[in-house]
Amino acid sequence: MFKVIIADDEVIEIEYLHKMFRKHSEEFHVVGTASNGEEVLRIVEETNPDVIILDICMPGKDGLEVAEEVKRRFPDICVILNTAFAEFEFARKAIEYQVDAYLLKPASETFIIETIKKCLKKKKREEIEEREEELGNQNLDCVINYIERHYNESISLKELANIAHFSPTYLSRMFNQEMRCTLCNYVNKKRIDNAKRLLIKAERSIQEIAMECGFINISHFNRVFKNLVGKSPMEYKKESEK
Repeated sequence: MFKVIIADDEVIEIEYLHKMFRKHSEEFHVVGTASNGEEVLRIVEETNPDVIILDICMPGKDGLEVAEEVKRRFPDICVILNTAFAEFEFARKAIEYQVDAYLLKPASETFIIETIKKCLKKKKREEIEEREEELGNQNLDCVINYIERHYNESISLKELANIAHFSPTYLSRMFNQEMRCTLCNYVNKKRIDNAKRLLIKAERSIQEIAMECGFINISHFNRVFKNLVGKSPMEYKKESEK
């Protein structure tokens, strides 16, 4: 059941909406009514509603001011403006304050209920997408952390996909979107960054360094190093010794 606040300075409009919601009591429950903006904000804090049907012209804080504050403080609440004034400025402000819908009095019962359901459905979809994105980012962090710890080992796309609980194709696409590079390039950069450090500090052969950084052979190491650094490992080492 969804909790609703009705806000209007006209008693007849509040009664009309209240009666309408009683017909749909299996879905909606009116948790409060208000005739001015300050009352709306007080009831919102007390009841945490799902929907506010909000008149624009009210004493004190008008509907637009209330909509702005509600959306700033309680972005998950569906705010539906309900007014007899079909003027462009109101519509422009409604969009600016990110209200969820805009009704013109007198709106029919069918239209009001359909509008509310559309807003709630859209909000639910946004919440699901937000949770999926958050979960996806957490899983991506697991992949990045794994690469940080194991970049000097053999790493397969399938292995990383299992860690993230994604398909290999989805992981590749998501990683590219979030990190602005391919998984292969990311791993190679980690390996080459470590190789550069070892070339300067470690007294080891280039082949030993290549193996230690996770490359399967020296030719692959040389090719990747030159692509990323612009010079061969030997050239880099010699320049660093000067």
